[in-house]
Amino acid sequence: SFGSGSPPRACAARSYYLNIHSPLADGVTEDVVAHPWLFENAPGVKFEGAIHETVHPSLTTRGMNPAQTEIAVHHFGYSSEAALAPRLERNLAALRRQAESGNAKPIIHFYLGTTLLGLKRYDEAMAELKQAIAAQELHWRVRANASYALIRAYAARGDLAGATASAEEAVTLYPRDRMAWALRGKVALQAGKFDLAAQSFARTLSLRETFGAEASFHDIGDAGLEHDLGQALACIGRNTEAIEHYERALSAGLPAAIARPTHSLLAFLYYLQEQPESALKHLAEVPADEQTFEAL
Repeated sequence: SFGSGSPPRACAARSYYLNIHSPLADGVTEDVVAHPWLFENAPGVKFEGAIHETVHPSLTTRGMNPAQTEIAVHHFGYSSEAALAPRLERNLAALRRQAESGNAKPIIHFYLGTTLLGLKRYDEAMAELKQAIAAQELHWRVRANASYALIRAYAARGDLAGATASAEEAVTLYPRDRMAWALRGKVALQAGKFDLAAQSFARTLSLRETFGAEASFHDIGDAGLEHDLGQALACIGRNTEAIEHYERALSAGLPAAIARPTHSLLAFLYYLQEQPESALKHLAEVPADEQTFEAL
C-alpha cells in the first residue's frame, strides 16, 4: 500500500467502471449506470456525445476495455423535478442539433425519447423510443431501457392496453431483468389486475439487477417493491401477507411521504385483523391532532 512505503501493485486494467447512483424525484426509484470514469490518460481517449458524454467508445477502440468494480458514486441531480426541468429542455435542444447534424448514432433516439418523456411530451417520446427499440445494433441494455420508458409513456397517457402489451413483451425479452417485472406489476396494479401485480412484484424481489456497460437502468429499491406487493395483496384480501410486506417496507426505509400513509394502511389492516394494539402503534406514527387521534 502507499501508506506502508511499499511499491503499489500494478493495475489489472487500464480503465474501470464506477457505479453512479442517482435518486429520482419519487423517492423510491434511482437511475443506476456503470461509467468508465477511472481510466489511464492515454492518447486518443476522449469523451463523445451531445449529452451523457461517454469515453467508452474510444477506450474500447484502443483495447482499454473497462473492468467492473463495486465503487459507488452518489449523484443527486435528478432528485428534484423543479431542478430537472431546465436540464431536460437544455438536453432536448442539444439532442435536436445532434440529430440534425447528419452523423447522429441510433442511440440518439433513446436519449430523445427519454428526454421527451421527462418533459411529458408522450407521443413524441414514444415515436423516438420505438426507433431505439428497433435498432438492433444498440446494446441490449439500451433497448431494454427504451422498452421500459415506452411502458411508462403508455401508462402516463392512460393507455393501459398499450402499457400492458409492452410490459408483457418486456418480461418475455428480458426475463431476468428486475425492472421488466416491476413495471409489469405497476401496470397491473394500475389496471386493477391485483393477482398479476402481486405475482410480478414477488418475482421482482427474487431478482438482482445487473449493470449494463454504458447503459443506465432504473432500479426500484426493496422498500418500494415491498410496499407495492403489500398494496396488491391488500387489494385481494390477503391481509396477513399484506401486513408482512408493508412492515418490511417500513423497515427497509420508505420515504416519509410514503411511510405516513403506509402507517395508516397498517393501522386499518391490523384493525381488520382484530389487533388493536398494533393498530394504535401505527396510528401513533401518523401526524394528527389529539382529537382526531382519539376518534381514530
